[in-house]
Amino acid sequence: MLRHAAKPSTRRIAVGARALSSNSLLKQRLIELMPEKQAALKKLKTEHGAKIVDKVTIDQACCGSC
Repeated sequence: MLRHAAKPSTRRIAVGARALSSNSLLKQRLIELMPEKQAALKKLKTEHGAKIVDKVTIDQACCGSC
């Protein structure tokens, strides 16, 4: 009985591999999107960083008290 419990099931291995695959796809997609989003945020901060929005600045809203 212990030998059987020690072996991972084929189903669990397949589900784990699928999770790793979808994580890799998600990570790759985020890597693709990040430069554009970072540039947009940098432009927003450059153009509007000192503007006040309900007692906080755009800089504070974007990244805290940087």
